[in-house]
Amino acid sequence: MNISRKRVLLILKYLDENPDFYFPFKIICKDFNEDDELFDVNCLDIETNYIYNNTLMINFTLVENLQNLDQKTLHLMAKGFLDKIENTNAIDEILTLAIKCRKSWKEGLCESEDIEEYGFNEFIGGQAEAFENCIEIIEEHCLFSQSLSLDVITKELEKLAQMFEINDGDSIDYTDIYRWKEKATLFEINEMSNSIIKLMNTEFSFDNEEFYLVAESIIKKIKLGL
Repeated sequence: MNISRKRVLLILKYLDENPDFYFPFKIICKDFNEDDELFDVNCLDIETNYIYNNTLMINFTLVENLQNLDQKTLHLMAKGFLDKIENTNAIDEILTLAIKCRKSWKEGLCESEDIEEYGFNEFIGGQAEAFENCIEIIEEHCLFSQSLSLDVITKELEKLAQMFEINDGDSIDYTDIYRWKEKATLFEINEMSNSIIKLMNTEFSFDNEEFYLVAESIIKKIKLGL
């Protein structure tokens, strides 16, 4: 699971202040190549000040490291699982509303002389911004960034299969999607979640190059995973 530098520093600060707490993950910085002595090294084994001062360490991932779990760590892990199970539907619903409003908002109407058309468009834009702010607040106060559920990812892939093919005529069908779903690792699901979110936040148009490139990358990921 990917994690931001900001959250890594937050974790390191907490662990420095609570040396008896067992953190059941390794934090690996992905910015080192295989020739570097810090390649694949757990950041918890690196001097905290070095990571604070090295602004080139940007991309991090969490790797399971379940050993010698104490009661406090088990309690927090259980709470995390329960929160995820109980809150996933609400988070997905807010994200869906944000995407729906953002797609309905038209940048070209920001200077419309039609007062009614302009006002409604600004209202939709305000709703989209409010929902997006909710997602940001949720992510800001959660240790790990939220991702789409596998059901939501599957539904969005099905929509893409119905309407999109790349320039060489290649596309995906429902069989491709379900074969990918059965074989995908957690890392691949997280990556696909990020791609789907990016696609949802891009204005839909077959002439939109950004939309095309994101959709094309999703199709290629599915094909490579089969």
